Amino acid sequence: MSRILLNQIKPMQQPNLSAPPISIQKVSKQYSDGSKAVKNVSFQIKKGEFTVLLGLNGAGKTSLISLITGLNHISSGSIEIFGSDIAQCPYTAKSHLGIMPQEVNFNFFTTIMDALIFHGGYYGISRETVIKRAKPLLKKARLDKKTHLPIHNLSGGMKRILMLIRALIQDPKILILDEPTANLDIEIRKNIWDILKTEHQKGMTVLLTTHNL
Repeated sequence: MSRILLNQIKPMQQPNLSAPPISIQKVSKQYSDGSKAVKNVSFQIKKGEFTVLLGLNGAGKTSLISLITGLNHISSGSIEIFGSDIAQCPYTAKSHLGIMPQEVNFNFFTTIMDALIFHGGYYGISRETVIKRAKPLLKKARLDKKTHLPIHNLSGGMKRILMLIRALIQDPKILILDEPTANLDIEIRKNIWDILKTEHQKGMTVLLTTHNL
C-alpha cells in the first residue's frame, strides 16, 4: 500500500516565475446536492498586482479561495500557481502561498512567538530567521511586548492581525487573504492595511476578498 501511495506522489517541480502568479481557467465547483458555489470563473493575476474579489456574503468568494489554495477540489477547469497546477502539483503550487483564512485557527494555548516559530518550521525556516522576520511586524502590530503570552489572551482583532503576520513569516510570493478586516475596529483595520501596503510595495502579489467597499 505504501509503495502505491508513494508512486502517486509527484516530485516537486521548479516554479516557472515568468508565468502568472495565479491563472484560473473556466473553474466551477458543484456540490453533491447540485448547488454551484463557483461557476465558470476565469481570470489571471499578474506579478505584483493587488487584486480584490468584491462580493456579497455567499457570493462564492471563500469557495474560490478554497479552490485556489487546494483546500477543496475543483469540479471542472484548472488553477495554476506560477504554472504549477494546484491539483496535479499541489506541493509546488502551495509552496508559494501565504494564506490568511477567514476563521481564526490558532492553538490558543500556544504563545504568540511559538505559534510563529511552529509555522515557520513547516517551511524549513529556522527559529532565528522567524524571530528576525517577525520582530518588525509584531512591533507594527503592537504585539512585540506580548510575545510570551498565550494567544487566548489576545482580543479578537489582535488574533486577526497575528494571522496576517503568520502568513508573512515564510515570505510568500503570493499573499491570499479571505475577509481580513471583517468586523474589526478602525485601528486594527488600519494596521492591517498598513502592513499590506508595505508588503505590496516590496513587490508581493496580493489576492484579497471582501464585502466591504
